[in-house]
Amino acid sequence: MLARTIGRHFPTEGLSAFQTCNLPLLHIVERYSTARLDRDEALAVLEGLATLGFEGVGFKSLKFSASDFKIPMSGKLVSQVSDWAERTNLSLLIDVFPFPHKSTILYLRHDRAVTSSGFVDWGEYQVRLQADLAVENFEDVSEAAPGMMLVAGVAAVPHGEVSLLDSFCEAVSVSIKKNVDGRRVRGMDLSWKTRRLGARDLRTFIKGAQEQGAKYEPPEYDMKEVNLTEELSSADLRRKLLEIMRLSKVRATDLLGEDVDKKVANLIDRLAGLGLLSREYLLVCAKTGHGLARLVTREEITAATLANVRCGQCGNRFAEEKVEEILLPSEVARRLTEGSRWMRVLLTNQLVTEGVQREDIVWNLSQNGEDIDVIASVLDRLVFFELKDREFGLGDAYPFSYRVARYQGDLGVIVSAEKVAPDARKFFEEQRESARRLSPFAGPASISFIEGFGPKNAELLNLLTRISMRYLSHRLSPGLRSFDLGHAMQAMFDSKAWE
Repeated sequence: MLARTIGRHFPTEGLSAFQTCNLPLLHIVERYSTARLDRDEALAVLEGLATLGFEGVGFKSLKFSASDFKIPMSGKLVSQVSDWAERTNLSLLIDVFPFPHKSTILYLRHDRAVTSSGFVDWGEYQVRLQADLAVENFEDVSEAAPGMMLVAGVAAVPHGEVSLLDSFCEAVSVSIKKNVDGRRVRGMDLSWKTRRLGARDLRTFIKGAQEQGAKYEPPEYDMKEVNLTEELSSADLRRKLLEIMRLSKVRATDLLGEDVDKKVANLIDRLAGLGLLSREYLLVCAKTGHGLARLVTREEITAATLANVRCGQCGNRFAEEKVEEILLPSEVARRLTEGSRWMRVLLTNQLVTEGVQREDIVWNLSQNGEDIDVIASVLDRLVFFELKDREFGLGDAYPFSYRVARYQGDLGVIVSAEKVAPDARKFFEEQRESARRLSPFAGPASISFIEGFGPKNAELLNLLTRISMRYLSHRLSPGLRSFDLGHAMQAMFDSKAWE
């Protein structure tokens, strides 16, 4: 039993082990109700939920403790557990409900009127200042009222049962109606509405940036582009295309050499097959090397209208002259490589695939000559991405660090199709150490590195996992201090749970 593993016999260690394990990105959904419960009511609701198939970890641990000390468990568990209620601080986290066989965990908590950045003391003055923020987290400003409200959440691995939250919210409502004084229930709104996690930070940021004259692009692309960007993540293929683009157009023989490099020939054929290269043919005078005609296909030279035409320089028939293959980048190739668009498309598609909403991503935020390639709001973190289809060097490090600090990003991520230079890494390390010396409690935003960027990038997945684990630890950590929640969740999300 999970409760036996995580009961009071284990010291509290938080979620540190859970946050560093190799896990898939969690899908986290939260719903809220303006109903509020005092401690005694919350305990009664937990007991009712247990009879409906939702037995919380804290409630289960409490039952084991009651059994050890021969405390009667009948009734509503009010007088017997007042001390436990105080220790577990039911004004924050109420309880956690793991379902390992469904790769899902549910939780029930109290929140003040919540923004994506944390708790807000909704006094009358603050409500006036923050009303625009409240709209983006709640469906009505009036619902962002002073006091506590009930929040139900679910975290699941990609194929876990997020839909279990529907049944859970319904069970919470049923338990409240059954176990809470009817006079209190009549004043509660037990309808559940969905919180959009992460939207507030990005919307507020963009709104403020636009007021300062900033411009940005929405992330617009199609699956055809996605497929091409996955191909361009191949370093050899991409380098060959960029080489051709630098030359604008090039003879195939100049790339293939006299002995015809088969590897290069395969790359050219692949690029042409993807529509990234176009081919045309140049009829050349064998004597002078001057171009005589441009052809769409080799077969055109065999047509009677051209084959018997004679060259004005050497007198040969066109059919006897030399035909050279010319390679040109297509318009699609130019669009994808301009400004590293292929990296923006590939990164954005991976973020969306992993559960980040497309509307929580923007491209090319530009203000006062400073650009941020991609900004994504991932749960409660505002993440700035710097994209380079080459090595990221020391000369790139300072400008990016400055932009992250100036625009108050929570995380900065350097994505390089090649490598991050050692001296650039050293710059960020020195900057971090310097900030720690100045202030042990505050420092620059964390900087992460993704090298050799490609499809299904493990480093990006790891980054998103750390963000979701941090968010979940924030939602679950306050309150359950009587047992090791980190150990519980490590067992809950063990890889065997979703194999």
